[in-house]
Amino acid sequence: TIAEKPDAIVIVATDYNKLVEPVERAKEEGIKIITMDSGINSDVSECFIATDNIEAGRKAADELVKLLDEDAVVAIIGHVQGTKTAIDREKGVREGLAKHNIKKIYGPYFSDGLSEKASRITKEIIAAKPEIKGIVGLNEGSTVGVARALKEMGLSGRIKLVGFDNSFDEIKLIEEGVIQATVVQNPFNMGYRAIEMAIKSLKGEKIEKWINTGSVAVTKDNMYSNENQRLLFPFID
Repeated sequence: TIAEKPDAIVIVATDYNKLVEPVERAKEEGIKIITMDSGINSDVSECFIATDNIEAGRKAADELVKLLDEDAVVAIIGHVQGTKTAIDREKGVREGLAKHNIKKIYGPYFSDGLSEKASRITKEIIAAKPEIKGIVGLNEGSTVGVARALKEMGLSGRIKLVGFDNSFDEIKLIEEGVIQATVVQNPFNMGYRAIEMAIKSLKGEKIEKWINTGSVAVTKDNMYSNENQRLLFPFID
């Protein structure tokens, strides 16, 4: 991408540290850098557009603790190890659970965002640690994989599951009562604002260094509100 000499690069980082060198090199070549969704361990970005993932992690924890006893055991199923989203969401979840005095936490176990791997991990950890009463999935693939495992094991609703993101699979699993809540971001707005900030930066206009596009905890009880329907189905008028 650097060799093609674009005026700007909008990047979603797959690793918080490993992408620092090439992104900083792009910056030295005079390319404007805009980061979105998952950032890097560098200050070279003109603007970072994303969910506040620590806050979102706390929201996930808040939803889970409503369903658990104080001494409940919880597991965390992450997506890609080393990504800023995984790091921050886990941190937020742990902070939220600690606030409610839930201290026995297993994981994180990493699924690489693959639902099949998340399903296999879930079955393995529940077999080894049957005391688990709640699980947090840190992205869509992980959440769906955990949910499918719980359904296959006959544990839907008995082990409480709170996830992240939204998809038709997740919406169906919420309706079925397998997923109790999911923290939904605003990816449409994230992408729109990233391109908007790239264009403004190229024009020399002043832009914000960080834009928080927000998140909402969606449950079976509130998923049909007009506001949440717009988040769940952003391309439907």
